Amino acid sequence: MIGLRHGKSTGRLFVLATVLALTCSIFASADEFLTEAASESEIDIDGINGFRSYVWGSDYEDIKAEISEDGTNVLEYDWTSDKSEDAGMDFLIVKGGAVAGYDADVNYGFSEKGLEVGCYDISEDFEETDYYRILDSYTEIYGEPFLEDDSDGWGRYALWVDDEHNFILIYEDFGEIIYSTSDNGYMDEITYTCNRYMGFDLLAELDKYHNTDGI
Repeated sequence: MIGLRHGKSTGRLFVLATVLALTCSIFASADEFLTEAASESEIDIDGINGFRSYVWGSDYEDIKAEISEDGTNVLEYDWTSDKSEDAGMDFLIVKGGAVAGYDADVNYGFSEKGLEVGCYDISEDFEETDYYRILDSYTEIYGEPFLEDDSDGWGRYALWVDDEHNFILIYEDFGEIIYSTSDNGYMDEITYTCNRYMGFDLLAELDKYHNTDGI
């Protein structure tokens, strides 16, 4: 996941259970997976107010208990930015999960305010056709992206933003689908990656979303 490659652990990384179980169904069709997931979720798909079935602010211990209760392999990771000692988050990482028919690690990121970041980290080779397959599925649910680059110069990406500045970012080169609030300890890493690898200023684009003059 973005930033976990560049950050550092404060020493807590361990397996909560020894049995690896797949907690989400793998569908042959990305459309079927995403539509069904959205319809069963408590999350309002008109906004980006959470990750999977958990709304932003959900409690770390509650989510940990739910996702590990059937023996699922869960890692706990205390992450601190290598750019700022003040920036850090606690992560729960489910190895061997899935999204839209792809094997993926499922990452939940928490601050003192609760859940604020979610990410699918697709573990297999992620190619152009895979990117467009997932892009089409997300577009069907969330509408056209607010920002999109379909060139392969910087790497293809698509960004959706809601009225609260929460966002979803799909990035082809990393094979990641990120859900996030706009004010948390992980934003420095996401904005750094957007600037360096995708060639756009994420914070500026979030501001533009509410600026009807386009300035």
